[in-house]
Amino acid sequence: MRLHDLQKTLAAFLVLGSFPTIAAAAAPDEPDGVCSPDEQAALRCFQIPSGFVVEVVPGPGGEFPVINDEGDSVFAYKISGPGSTGGSCRRVYDVSHANIQLPVCVDPRLSIVAASPEPELLTGGHGDPSCGFGAGDLEHDLLKWDSGVRCDEMRVFSVTLAGTVGAEAREFFIKAGQDCESGRILGPGCPADEQFCLGDEGCPCDNPSETGGCATSSGVGGTLTRAGTLSVSADDLLIAGEGLPIEQFTVLFMGAGAKSDPGTIGDGRRCISGPIFRFRKASTGPLGRVIYGPGLVETSCTSFPPAGCITAGSTWYFQLWFRDPDGPCFSGFNTTNALELTFTP
Repeated sequence: MRLHDLQKTLAAFLVLGSFPTIAAAAAPDEPDGVCSPDEQAALRCFQIPSGFVVEVVPGPGGEFPVINDEGDSVFAYKISGPGSTGGSCRRVYDVSHANIQLPVCVDPRLSIVAASPEPELLTGGHGDPSCGFGAGDLEHDLLKWDSGVRCDEMRVFSVTLAGTVGAEAREFFIKAGQDCESGRILGPGCPADEQFCLGDEGCPCDNPSETGGCATSSGVGGTLTRAGTLSVSADDLLIAGEGLPIEQFTVLFMGAGAKSDPGTIGDGRRCISGPIFRFRKASTGPLGRVIYGPGLVETSCTSFPPAGCITAGSTWYFQLWFRDPDGPCFSGFNTTNALELTFTP
C-alpha cells in the first residue's frame, strides 16, 4: 500500500473510530520517524537508542486520546523502525514486548472496550520481567504489544477505554534485542477529581475542614471517595466514607443534580438535589468507616422507582449523611463531601 493510502486509512480511524491493522504514516508536515522538539516536549514522541521511534496517534485536531462516537477514549500508538524512516538496519535489533506503564486507577480487567489488532495486543497479560513488568501487576501492562517489529516496519496498535479518560505522562518500555529501553509518552491517566462541595468553606458553625466535608466531633471532615469502575455491566463500584464518628449509622444518598448554592444541614452542607434516592443504613463500626457496594447499580434499578435506575451515560451525585451526637454544631448529624459520577456501559 502506498504512503498516501496509509495516511487515508489512519484518517478514517480517527474520524470513524474503526482501527486499521496496518501501519500508518506520520503527519505529512514532519519527516517520518523524526521527533520534533515540540512533540517531545508534549510527550507525543520519543526515539530510543536503537533507532526505533514511538509516537502517539492524535485526532484530526491534535487531541489525544480520540473520543469515538460511543464516547469512549481511544489511545493509539505507532512504533517505527529506523529502516522505515530512512535510517540503516545494520546492527539494529528488532523490538518486541512494548508496554506502557499505567496508574493503578485504570483497571484493565474492567474498563477496556476494545483492543486492536488482536491477538498481538494483550490487555492485562504478562509483561517481560526484565523490563519491570511482572505477572498480574495491574499498574503496568494494560497496553502490551506481544509481537516483534522489524527495523524496516511500522506498526500501529490501540486500546479503547470506557468513558472519558485523560492522558498523562507514562513510561513506555520496549525490548530491543536483549536490552530494555524506555521513554516517556502520553498514556491513560487517572480520572479527574470527582469530589466537590468540600468543607473548607460555608460550614454552619465555623467548623471547616481541610479534607472531606465540614469538621465532625473528631475535628476532621468525613470523606467520601470511590473505588472500582463506573461500568454498569460490571457493577463493581464501591463508595466509601472515612473519617466518620465510630459506631454511628450512616445513609448514602444519590441525587440527579448538584446544588449550585449548597445550604447547611446539621453540622454540614447539603450538596445534591432531587430527585433524591436513599440507600440502606450502614454502621461506621469501630474504625469510623463504611463501604457501600458492589451492586449499587442493581439496587438502584430494583429498589428505586424507574427514575432512580443507574444507566450507562447517566450522571449521579452522591453524599453521605451520618450521625454525630457530639458534633461541633450540636445538631447531632453531619454530611461528607459529594461525588459526581458519570457511568459507562
